[in-house]
Amino acid sequence: MRKPFSRLVIGALAAFMAVGLSLQVVDAKPGRSGSSGSRGARTDTSVPSTPTAPRTSTGAPSSPAAVPGRPAAPAAAQAPSRFSTMAKGFALGLFGAGLFGLLSGNGLLSGLSGIMGFLGLILQIGLIALAVRLVWGFFRNRQAQQALPAGPAAYNRAPLPETTGAASAQAASTQPQPAPVQRNDTVGIGPDDYQGFQSVLSDLMAAYTKEDIAGIRRVTTPQMAAHFIKELHENQSRGLVNQLGQPQLMQGDLAEAWYEDNLAYATVAMRFAMTDAMLERATGRVVSGNPAQPEESVEVWTFCRDGAGRPWLLSAQEQG
Repeated sequence: MRKPFSRLVIGALAAFMAVGLSLQVVDAKPGRSGSSGSRGARTDTSVPSTPTAPRTSTGAPSSPAAVPGRPAAPAAAQAPSRFSTMAKGFALGLFGAGLFGLLSGNGLLSGLSGIMGFLGLILQIGLIALAVRLVWGFFRNRQAQQALPAGPAAYNRAPLPETTGAASAQAASTQPQPAPVQRNDTVGIGPDDYQGFQSVLSDLMAAYTKEDIAGIRRVTTPQMAAHFIKELHENQSRGLVNQLGQPQLMQGDLAEAWYEDNLAYATVAMRFAMTDAMLERATGRVVSGNPAQPEESVEVWTFCRDGAGRPWLLSAQEQG
């Protein structure tokens, strides 16, 4: 009788851990850490490196720590994942139960026998996982706060104005001007274009969090709109909603801009901070992310338009 019961207990614990992981690991934010869309004939070509998004040897954007002048961040391989944290708690719980059984002379799995022992083990695992999660969240928030720099956002060598009139002119005159950066730009991207890129960033995030399909289609190409709408439908089917805050552009620069047939393309690297949380649709319970703590992201967006003076549309997105 003991062996079948032990197997039942182990199976129940495995199912419990799987359910817990499915509730914790939830993708968020439009695009969900991947690449999508089209850069025209340059879709399969690596994006040139920029100060905002330096490229690694594989052509992928490097971590935010690689940007000159930014504080170094810990490598991703050194950061424990939620899966490894919960798995360690599960293993420690089994080890503690088995050790108790050996010390009492009843066998390795005897510590799991009995309903009360089973419930006690689950409670211990839950308390360990909760404590580790709280500590992990505390240090992550501290790192995010230290990484947020002060000062206005800047595209390439021209800072985006955040004030007007004499105050703006005085601020621009006192700020050091970085050296010009040469870019492959046959379109002639100017301040109005940079403002258009920033507007697409803000409008897309607002439409996505409101699940406004018409709003998404206004600022994206049909291919990108279909991609984002599919994500919204997946969230709805899982009973979730992605709540995004207003993005704060911190830095940006042009990677390249070119003409292709009758279309103009511009690929821009952007660093921005934004709150990003996944909530239960019915209860509003936070499943992942933090609706009160902005997180910093570096993404490479490609925009296109079919004529001068026409609005820019997001045609491709690459997340780090």
